Amino acid sequence: MDITFKPKELKPTRNRSNLETIFIDKEFEKRVLTHVIANSLQRSIAPCFLAIEGNMGEGKTAQTINTCFKHGIHVYYFSGSQLAGNLERDSVKELEDTYNYLEENSKEDVYNIIIIDDFHLSVASCAENVSRTVNSQLLTGYLMNLADAAKTLSGKKTPIILIANSFEQLYLPLTRDGRMDLFKWEPDDNQKKQIIFQMYREILRDGISPVFENFVTEYIEESIAFFGEVKNDIYIQAIKEYLEEGNFGTLYDVVGRFDRKFQEYDRNFIGVDKIKEYAEIRKSKYRVKKREEQSSDDRCETGCED
Repeated sequence: MDITFKPKELKPTRNRSNLETIFIDKEFEKRVLTHVIANSLQRSIAPCFLAIEGNMGEGKTAQTINTCFKHGIHVYYFSGSQLAGNLERDSVKELEDTYNYLEENSKEDVYNIIIIDDFHLSVASCAENVSRTVNSQLLTGYLMNLADAAKTLSGKKTPIILIANSFEQLYLPLTRDGRMDLFKWEPDDNQKKQIIFQMYREILRDGISPVFENFVTEYIEESIAFFGEVKNDIYIQAIKEYLEEGNFGTLYDVVGRFDRKFQEYDRNFIGVDKIKEYAEIRKSKYRVKKREEQSSDDRCETGCED
């Protein structure tokens, strides 16, 4: 039976108004759009890859995907762990099939993009803690050939974005000029604040007040992901309190109730003092986790010496 390969597209939420709660930095948005546009021109010789590098938890992936959703770009997403596999060619097959499908089915008014997340953890990395296999060589070779072939073709091409904490451990010929364009995402305090303000704007009782601004300044050394987890903790606690009261109905009714509740509260949902409590609890959890990880590393080192 002949089954035509069709890649899986990453779809935005049905309720597109949810995108309004996510702030996209203008410079970040511009770099993503520039990459897509440059690869869509008839006489483009733009690099096939845009490499977005930055610290963990600072919003690289979320901003990339939501920039694409915002502008109607179709996203085909891979994680670094997907590009592994136990059998020869496993790392290349789905990526190659996806790229070929998008090239063969390209339409003038449809813009596609392939995003490979956590690329520093993929088998393309040369880091000591990443095992080198036949798949590593095949993936690296495929990506270099793809970058070189794309530059020789006229017309619209499928751009690829690689996202990683660092690209220093990659095979150097893959990262050279002409194959890869590097964008370092290092948000300053003001950029981080704008993202966090947008994240909390709709649940704050008093909006973005000076008190909230002071709170964000106090915790500005934390990652953007930390603030996202604090917001999630607020929702989780509200759900726990509801369930503790024995208010069990159908799961559909419970989920619908909370969807309505969080929308209706709007800015009357929570105050800054309560958010600070959740932030301190989460920060203390991080401290405990860090100590446990350090203890585990120490035990491992002692055991290895024995």
